[in-house]
Amino acid sequence: MHSITTALGLAAALALTACARHNGVAIAPPAVAVSVAAAHAVRTTRRLEVTGTLAARDSAVVASQQSGRIVFLAMREGDEVAAGQTLAVIDRSTYAAQASSAAGAGAAARAAVEAANFDVQAAQAAIAGARAKAVNTRLRAERFNALYAEGAVSRQERDDAVAAADAAKAELASAGAADASARARIAMASGEAAAADGRRVLADATLGQTSVAAPFDGIVTKRWRDVGAYANAGSPIVTVESSRRLELDLTIPEDAAGSLAAGAVVPVRIDAWSVGPLTARMRSLVPDDSGGTHAYVAKLDIGYHRGLLPGMFARAEVAGRPLQGIGIPASALIRRADQTGTFIIAAGKARFQPVTLLGTDGDTAVVGGLTDGASVVLAPGELTDGERVAAQ
Repeated sequence: MHSITTALGLAAALALTACARHNGVAIAPPAVAVSVAAAHAVRTTRRLEVTGTLAARDSAVVASQQSGRIVFLAMREGDEVAAGQTLAVIDRSTYAAQASSAAGAGAAARAAVEAANFDVQAAQAAIAGARAKAVNTRLRAERFNALYAEGAVSRQERDDAVAAADAAKAELASAGAADASARARIAMASGEAAAADGRRVLADATLGQTSVAAPFDGIVTKRWRDVGAYANAGSPIVTVESSRRLELDLTIPEDAAGSLAAGAVVPVRIDAWSVGPLTARMRSLVPDDSGGTHAYVAKLDIGYHRGLLPGMFARAEVAGRPLQGIGIPASALIRRADQTGTFIIAAGKARFQPVTLLGTDGDTAVVGGLTDGASVVLAPGELTDGERVAAQ
């Protein structure tokens, strides 16, 4: 049985061999249909992908301006805050009492000013009456002196008139003293009122400083204190970073620095932001001070987009050195035996041609080791060296 099977297999092999030959001449397998493109000389600019991290242009460690126990602090790391929003409150009972005391002292001083003003008005009325009386009694005393000299009145009558004039003069002086005293009280009370108002303004300002507000729209990135903790004046409470003014710092090789100018628009991709690509605008280019490199740091401004946060990883493309070589579609490149190359068509056959990849420009690969005008196979797949091909 085994010998029969072997014989049948041999017969089949001989039959296939006979089919592959015609009149003793081998018949070639059919050519593989391939798509081709013409290689062409290109002169372009190398595109470099550089990476960086989004950072807030504005960052503030928000501190307490007054000392005291923290009685309110609702914000935690990651919370978004608006400019002017209250972040924390310091115990204000002592400061409120000081403000109330200053306000009370000011009210009392103003009441004293009003009372002294009333006394001045009364003293002015008394002065007017005393002045008229003093004038009348003086004139009467002068007349009685003249009559006494003529013997028309008695000495007692003359003395009574003089005494009345002296009394009226003393009354006028007393009214003047009362007026001066009232005016002095007005000046003193006014000074006390001004001082009290100053203390009240200061106390009110101090009271207002017990509230800690967000300096700008942003995100709380660190919480330094908890409710109940004591905060000295100047002690940090939270750190806020701007979410609307973001920048991207990119490390740029020296040979690419010349292609970036202030105002240049750079395409940016952010892995954690699924909306899509965006653009950033070049603001400045400064030498990298990290040492040991001839690189630069490009600072780019990114407009506000909801969802973008400081710390996100970003990629950007910038122009590098000039790139000159032979351009072929990137789909024509293939790796074979640890070599990068492409298949070219020569005499109807595919020939593997090793090349050096110099760079890319979109969908075009710029290579060396290839001649201008050569036909390259697109997407060669499993094509083998020397295989017959037919260009479509």
